[in-house]
Amino acid sequence: MRASTLRGLARSQVNLTGACKMEYDTRHGGPYDRGSADSYYGRAFNPHYFQGDTYSTPKVKMEDMTAEEIVAYTAGYNDNEADGNFKYF
Repeated sequence: MRASTLRGLARSQVNLTGACKMEYDTRHGGPYDRGSADSYYGRAFNPHYFQGDTYSTPKVKMEDMTAEEIVAYTAGYNDNEADGNFKYF
């Protein structure tokens, strides 16, 4: 199976120091985007994504997500938590 069949969710890159960094599809409504948005708005960790644009297409809940999609959501959530980029109401 070609890596492109994973729908661009994540790919690994190795930098000159040998450290591995994952890159995720950051499209609006995708798992990474939804994870980072949930963190930004102070929402609980709740893996999900939308098949297309957020709120205007069907929502995919965690029980219907692949392991790779859950990893992408988690990375988005954790990356935003680490960045400390939060909306203050």
